Amino acid sequence: MGNNRLVYADLNKDGVINPATEIIEENNYYPFGLKHKGYNELSTENPAGHKYKFQEQERNEELGLNWDSFKWRNYDYAIGRFMNIDPLAEQYSYQSPYNFAENKVIDHVELEGLEGLHHTLANKDGTKSHIIQKNVVFLRQKPQVVPESSTQRQQNRIERRNRDIASEEIGRFNQIKNELKNTYGGEHKNTKGETVTFEISFKEVYVDNPKADTKGELVDGLNKYQFSYVEGLTGKDGKVAPAAIFTSNTEYSSHGSTQGNIVNKNNSNAPYGTYSHEFIHTLAVPDNGYNKGGVLNSPPQSLIPIEIDEIINKSVPAN
Repeated sequence: MGNNRLVYADLNKDGVINPATEIIEENNYYPFGLKHKGYNELSTENPAGHKYKFQEQERNEELGLNWDSFKWRNYDYAIGRFMNIDPLAEQYSYQSPYNFAENKVIDHVELEGLEGLHHTLANKDGTKSHIIQKNVVFLRQKPQVVPESSTQRQQNRIERRNRDIASEEIGRFNQIKNELKNTYGGEHKNTKGETVTFEISFKEVYVDNPKADTKGELVDGLNKYQFSYVEGLTGKDGKVAPAAIFTSNTEYSSHGSTQGNIVNKNNSNAPYGTYSHEFIHTLAVPDNGYNKGGVLNSPPQSLIPIEIDEIINKSVPAN
């Protein structure tokens, strides 16, 4: 279920974990995420307790709220309900917009619209194969309009600026497209040896603010999540996999940053594979420590079967 159950550390650096002194935190949960009390508190004074506990979501203890901060809304595990309306509520009108994991908490995790659309195919030889679909949208700057009253010099300056911006954007978008095709193109295998292919559709959308790098900032009147959903990929029965949105902000100290389906920032000097690394986050796959191989490694490597398993597990069945 993605729950963080145990946190430990080799505090004295002797290469052995002492259960009596080096188990930093133990977590056990009731089905909706409320922690068992009395035997799973911090066992040391070490401040390294892990904040990402129930279903890998951040525990928010500010102001004594004791909520979990999911990507799009806050969750009160004491009552098993969200504090905000489900952004996908219109697609699930048969249930409450505040409930958690459709109230099926023994075998369901909470989905937040980050998934690809998953087609399962039955082959003639009795085996299965899989197709994962996802849209990729690159935000581009709307060209500046040349005022009718502008002089020839002003007109030339505006047109030159529009050309320079377009040239930089096209180059960067082609770089993203080629990298994703190299990483996710062709046939892959999951840990069961089943064939998995990715169908990624690319499009460019002109907007007023292609950086859109501020939390809560609107993209053409929509918040970034809504924009991602509008540009998403619709499958059978109206099921939608929101698009992966690449903004144009390249000014970032680390290699990249992704929030939900929005790749907010990518350092222009980041190593090859960073776009593929950020893209896998838009398929709901979290970081794994950067040292276990695959696209999530640092630096990123080729896609590996365990990552493909995670993508399939987090995807929305389209058939």
